[in-house]
Amino acid sequence: MTSKRPNYAGHVVHAMNRRVDRQTLFKNDEDYSSFRSLLGTAVEKFDLRLLEWVLMPNHVHFLAWPEEKDQFPKFMEWLFGTHAKIWRAENDTVGEGPLYQGYKAFILSSGTKLHRLRNYLAMNPVEGGLVNHPWQWKWGSARRAKYKHFTSDINLSVGPKPIHQNLSQLLYTPWLTSKRDKAKLQKSLEREAPYGNDAWCERMIEKHGLEHTIRKLGRPKKNLDCGVCQNQLSILTE
Repeated sequence: MTSKRPNYAGHVVHAMNRRVDRQTLFKNDEDYSSFRSLLGTAVEKFDLRLLEWVLMPNHVHFLAWPEEKDQFPKFMEWLFGTHAKIWRAENDTVGEGPLYQGYKAFILSSGTKLHRLRNYLAMNPVEGGLVNHPWQWKWGSARRAKYKHFTSDINLSVGPKPIHQNLSQLLYTPWLTSKRDKAKLQKSLEREAPYGNDAWCERMIEKHGLEHTIRKLGRPKKNLDCGVCQNQLSILTE
């Protein structure tokens, strides 16, 4: 978690939360289904524009587009706080400390970068070795592009323009991205740095006071730059 979070209003935001110590969070279909229902309740309760979601065995990913300043933080606090209480009670572990590590989030630009993140969420179960194709994973929004009859208790927003014209192609075709773009996404996932082209990132960093997300740890502050060195690890398989 960064020392300061931006004003998410009007920005698309990617968020991820994981169980402490990377232990299993969802052990069976009942666990997944329970969280999915709670997610639907949270979306309606806070009137949040949710674009994509995916549940993995020990963590969850969201893409959202909040309209108000505190809308997204309140949504995240209520959802994970409520789920933690339910989970602890059902597993007889009340009083054993936090269930979640605390969410990481970063803002991103619309268009190509948003398309990249939508594809990234859809491909998570495939990269994690859970299924062969994104539409086979029951616990994510990508399934809807394959099965038109697929329904859940979660309302989704189409997101900001430009809208991708072929949803199934967007979600189901792995993107061939450059090493530099993979490194930028890697840094956003790790440091909660804005994700977009360099000029857009610089504006967002200055606007929201996010210099700490690009500053090398333990070293003096350098010029704003959304790129990272080429020896970064490959893209996270969340």
